[in-house]
Amino acid sequence: MADKRSDEEVAVDPSEDNAGTVTANAEVEEGPVPMDVEEEEEEPATPTLNVLVHPPKGCSAAQAILLQGITPTEMAASVRQLLLEAPEVCYMTSYKLHLLAGGKTVEEINDFVELESLEPVAAALAAAVAQEDAPPPTIEMQMEMEDYTVKKVRDHVKRFKELLMYPPEAADGTVPGDAEASSKARKKLAKTSKAAAAAAGGGKSGAAAEEDQAAEKAQQQQQQQRGGDDPQKAAEEQADALARLKDASIPVGRPQGLAAFYDVALATDISHVPKGAGLGAGSRCLKSLVFGAWNPPPARRRLLGDLVYLEVVTLDDATLHVTATPAGFYVNNTRHATFDPAPAAVPHFSHDLLTCLISASPSFREHWTAVMARAAERAVLPEDPLQTLAVMVRDGKVDAVTTTPQWNVPNTTEGINNPLGPHMADQSRAEEDATSTFGMEERGPLRDWNEELQSDFQEAATLGAQAICQGYVTPINGMESPRSHVYVFNNIFFSNALDTKEGGRAVNGDPMAHKSALHDLHNVKAISMFETPGLHTLAMAVVDYLGRRIVAQSVIPGILQGDSTFKLVYGAVEPSHPLKLDADMHEQLRKLAPKLLIAERTLPAIPMPAAEGEGEEGGKKEKEGGEGEGNGEGQKGEEKAGVEGEGKGEGEKGEEKGDQEVSLCGAVELKGIEGYDARRYIMEVIRLTPRDANWVDGDGSEHKGTGVYTDWLAANAADAKKRADASVKTGGSSYEDRTAALCMAVLRQELVAHFVRSRLVTWQRNRKIELVKAKQEEQQAAVDAAASQAATENGDGEAVSKTAADKHLIFNFNNCRHRSRAQAEADDATIVSLTQEDVAALKAGEAEMFESLRMNVNVFMPYKGCSDAAQLTKDEALVRDAAMYLWETVLPSVTSEVKKGAFSPRDGTHLTSMLHTMGINIRYLGRLATCAAEEEAQDRTSADGKERRWRMPLYWLDLLEMEMAARAVKHVLAALLKAAPAAIAAPAPTLVTLLNCLLGAPPGAGEAAAATPPKQASPLGSPLGVNGHKTTGGGAKGKKGKGGKGGAGGSSGDVAGLAAGAGVPAVPTACAGMTHASLWKLVADEVKDYFRHDLAVLGAPAPQPERAASLRIALLRRICQQLGVRVVSRAYDMSAAEPLTLGDVVDVVPRAKSCLPPNPFPEAATYIEHSRQQLNTGNLQMAFELAQHAGQALQRVCSGMHIDFAAALEAQAIVLHSAGSYHEAAALQAKALAFYAQLRGFDANLAMACHERLAVFYGTAGSHVAALRHMRAYCYLLELSAGPRHPDLSTSYLHLAQMYADVKQPNMSVESLKESLRRENVDRLVEGQAHRALATLMESGKHFKDALHQERSAYSIFKSMLGIDHVQSRQSSQSLSRLAGLAVDATRTQLSIESNRAATARAVAQAGASPAAAAGGSVSGSGKSKKKKKKSGSGASTSASTSATAATADAATAPAATAPAATAPAATATAEGAQS
Repeated sequence: MADKRSDEEVAVDPSEDNAGTVTANAEVEEGPVPMDVEEEEEEPATPTLNVLVHPPKGCSAAQAILLQGITPTEMAASVRQLLLEAPEVCYMTSYKLHLLAGGKTVEEINDFVELESLEPVAAALAAAVAQEDAPPPTIEMQMEMEDYTVKKVRDHVKRFKELLMYPPEAADGTVPGDAEASSKARKKLAKTSKAAAAAAGGGKSGAAAEEDQAAEKAQQQQQQQRGGDDPQKAAEEQADALARLKDASIPVGRPQGLAAFYDVALATDISHVPKGAGLGAGSRCLKSLVFGAWNPPPARRRLLGDLVYLEVVTLDDATLHVTATPAGFYVNNTRHATFDPAPAAVPHFSHDLLTCLISASPSFREHWTAVMARAAERAVLPEDPLQTLAVMVRDGKVDAVTTTPQWNVPNTTEGINNPLGPHMADQSRAEEDATSTFGMEERGPLRDWNEELQSDFQEAATLGAQAICQGYVTPINGMESPRSHVYVFNNIFFSNALDTKEGGRAVNGDPMAHKSALHDLHNVKAISMFETPGLHTLAMAVVDYLGRRIVAQSVIPGILQGDSTFKLVYGAVEPSHPLKLDADMHEQLRKLAPKLLIAERTLPAIPMPAAEGEGEEGGKKEKEGGEGEGNGEGQKGEEKAGVEGEGKGEGEKGEEKGDQEVSLCGAVELKGIEGYDARRYIMEVIRLTPRDANWVDGDGSEHKGTGVYTDWLAANAADAKKRADASVKTGGSSYEDRTAALCMAVLRQELVAHFVRSRLVTWQRNRKIELVKAKQEEQQAAVDAAASQAATENGDGEAVSKTAADKHLIFNFNNCRHRSRAQAEADDATIVSLTQEDVAALKAGEAEMFESLRMNVNVFMPYKGCSDAAQLTKDEALVRDAAMYLWETVLPSVTSEVKKGAFSPRDGTHLTSMLHTMGINIRYLGRLATCAAEEEAQDRTSADGKERRWRMPLYWLDLLEMEMAARAVKHVLAALLKAAPAAIAAPAPTLVTLLNCLLGAPPGAGEAAAATPPKQASPLGSPLGVNGHKTTGGGAKGKKGKGGKGGAGGSSGDVAGLAAGAGVPAVPTACAGMTHASLWKLVADEVKDYFRHDLAVLGAPAPQPERAASLRIALLRRICQQLGVRVVSRAYDMSAAEPLTLGDVVDVVPRAKSCLPPNPFPEAATYIEHSRQQLNTGNLQMAFELAQHAGQALQRVCSGMHIDFAAALEAQAIVLHSAGSYHEAAALQAKALAFYAQLRGFDANLAMACHERLAVFYGTAGSHVAALRHMRAYCYLLELSAGPRHPDLSTSYLHLAQMYADVKQPNMSVESLKESLRRENVDRLVEGQAHRALATLMESGKHFKDALHQERSAYSIFKSMLGIDHVQSRQSSQSLSRLAGLAVDATRTQLSIESNRAATARAVAQAGASPAAAAGGSVSGSGKSKKKKKKSGSGASTSASTSATAATADAATAPAATAPAATAPAATATAEGAQS
């Protein structure tokens, strides 16, 4: 259907998240739409209120708690959440909230009522709004204890355990639950404050002293924020930090390797923070707290009020049995095997468990007070988010602060739940694990994931997938084969992304099902972004875990309850069945199709008619229904059971409908199902774009692909078939299945959008040219007619001159060919006078052009993509054009941008994200790698013999091959585990063997032995030390290793039992008999088959061994990220054949992706983008307000724990830095870095970029030590993730050298400059500038000869790249002349010093020989002595002469223009040296 638009054009949303989505109602313009600033300024500020909460009577809290900045639209439950963070009442869970007015109770507050709906709150808000500049109103609430239920007791115990693990921070020394200790702490603090106030106030007391103290404290805080604290103390701290950085290594982290990760990456010094002062320090207060074995209470005790029995074991091995009643907790008389629920002699009754245990156990009270004292120490520390992260990492709590598990675990044994720490007996932990529900609600109704978009769906799906993999969930179709099993858990439908070969699908095979799962996920995400009314999508997630892909979907209402509760309203169950088209749903899809650039086409009602006899059989299968096929299609089995009218006689229906046609908006596989909730859900959206014609066999002819891979297929197809067929025995897929999976090789939506935009822009330009030329012809005809008439009237046959005619021309396109687009359009509007008819025709033509660019997503499929043969030919031609646009325009542009340094990804994740934004599929990594290898070859053998300024950086091929190899390893591991399923239960030996064969040094020539089973970790965790040397003392006799000193910390003992022993079978491995060569052969074949590229760097043997060896750590990082493997962050000896041991693999975590939107508040990204635009125009005030507004909105929506909140902080920091507020900018940037590290990882791309920017901010703020730390972190992380040849490393070390020079560290500066020159640089001019900078630094250090050498290198580069007359070449020539003279002068001075020293030595010798001659001593002896002295002097002069000759030679290599000036002094120096 044509898009009926009169005055609308098409544009592509420029945001990254919506890249490639074409929308209507916008002009074809690049860049975002300007924002209505005035409307934003008129938006009223959100009112807030303060809540003063009075604690319950009789508790340890003595003062009311003031909660500020609460939004009136929040529910009363948010007040409870804030009270959990207040140290005074954080341990209370069962209480009511009463609203107070005038000190009297007004009403009890319902937790689910909005605060503004309460009458006193509404009145207070109205009064505050009526008064201008009135402070926020304050309302009062009273906490009142409430009776417990069994559910509330469980919640209370859970909260109590949380407090033990993460104690609250109270700066005033409050000890929750202990009124006496809190009172003592407050009195001590008051006494200290009073003494300090008296000392500061010069004898003042009372209010005056307090005011002076407050003023001084405020001043100190301001000075601290501005970096202007005590100058002497700051100088001492800086000197101490410089002393530590003075001996730091260059390159950064090279000797320690991965062991230095957390020390360098956190870029924070926490030596002054005492251990145990951090959040979650892990100090134990109890040995265990579990629900006792006497539960549940007997009936007679339940009638007396007993709810739950608890068993508490203190650190002094005392056992307390506690009874939970509705009124509270008390200690009973139960002892070991004797049940006596009666209260003890001293029951220590209390409403809360914490107060009860403090009263009952002196040991617990002592340790709890100590824990709170350490927490108070942290509370008074300056708020530094990076320091908090560093303390958490040091205390073994890295998983508590990161939302995504970090691939490398800190090598420390600190902390209770640290995977490398000692495994302590903990009954509470055992009980929690045994009763784990994997995210399912313990009691109550199941979650309805379709009601709204819920942010915790991905977490629930991940936990459910883990429960399925661990065997906790029973399939609902247990009678079928395991690969067909489907599950329902936590109201989520789970299935395997496998093909059962049972359906009549157009394309079958496991690779097809594996790919279609992710395509379905991404397409559902794209559809849900448009929020089409009446069209719904299911919540969906894809979880990869140990080679298994599980698809999780929310359940369609009614699909599990029976056939009559749902129905298929759009599409067909299989392509061999008739397509059903509901009119309403079809209309909804027609509205959605233009936004996704999908064309509506007429197809046969049965796209793939079944063979004779198959229709009835298919009908029978459908009638039987089944429980589902488990093939990654979600709830397909249930769909079959509920299809109306298709359950029987399908063969007969095929005859009736075989000649019918239907109009379809989307892929044939797309389905629409109506649940019993009357909603229409769209499913199996595996294609929203057509197949990639570059991956379709053919030569560009009709119904064929573009043929770009024809030659490659001709040369490799036969070998690929042999390899695939051989791999079937080891769990691989057949060649037919691999080939069939190419049907899922589709174009990306971003590529289609870029292609359409390019065509529309070209059409607009050409159409305007046509209109202008038509205007020119009309005007020229008018001029010619006027000239002819004038000539006739005047009798003069001479025509009007061409110059005069040109004056009447309105537009000359040739003069505007090189104008900017905006200027050209502005000129068109003023010079070219288009009529309304022209504008209408232009827009109508544009709408028609847009309609012709919408693509048929069913082309190049096994079924007929369109009933109209002519239209099908056009559709295929358009898809081929889009594919060739990718091949001929986009891919070469990437190579060109990389070569110029404009496109520089930092790791594999960054690489894939940038390629996807440009519309490039990951399968084109091979093509990019081939182009990179060709460019490298051209750089080595230049045809004209001249050096290129821009060289292809070697890191680009390294990064591409590492990404391909890591993905190939994932496929290989999945095949190995599929062939040996027993290894899945204990995957560590398989993983370690796999990593050792991939990363270890291959055996020497003639050695091809199979990989031995992984080494058992010694007490030091590894048979190799930090530097690869064997540790002394093995087995049980070795000394205990310390955390951070090589090996795997204290976890080595946990894996000692994995070896086969008497009566214990060996742990199975899927890599038995694997060698370095055989594994790399599998990886290389997978890369060749999937990416169509031959590895040019990696391999065994590697084509470039040294280059491949330098990438092993970076490859380890990327493989771990792809597989979900977590390893110990220690120094691995990659020169060993087996660098990893069993103790080095800590865990394997699932990798999940979901269809949740990237931003819960999409407008925030728009605000940030507009903030950047305002910054570029110089409007700093508006830029800061927009970024601040985005941050505040995200703070309200998702509590700030979102990646866009960090981006908002970063945007604010950039604006403040531009405004000159350097310290404030650095503080905000540090917060953004902390968020990036928590949300994406310490070595994520965003964190690396933040380190670099933070180094600049600290440098401009004068905090040079902090700037050095962050620049060193950036250098280290960049080399870790991208390898040692990334071009940004050269620039970074250049900046590092400047920073060392700023802090007067010339030696480190020189080393940094040398390292910068050793690194690769794509721009030869930057390399020349580095040589000049090093020459300047060496000149300042009086090393003139070395400076002369560096300046000569710079001059050679400038002369070759820019020519001898360029300003940089002339400046370098002048510096070269000056340095030559300085070198000669220095040599002359040195010769003079040596000459004087020799003369003095001779004089001393002669003075000593004179008395001996007068006494008749031996003349011959004296003569020999003199000869020796003379010979020695001659040697010295010879050496000096050699030095002078060398200096002369250096000076002689200077440019010819400057040589005469340096020749004379050099010759003089040489003559003087010879004479001496």
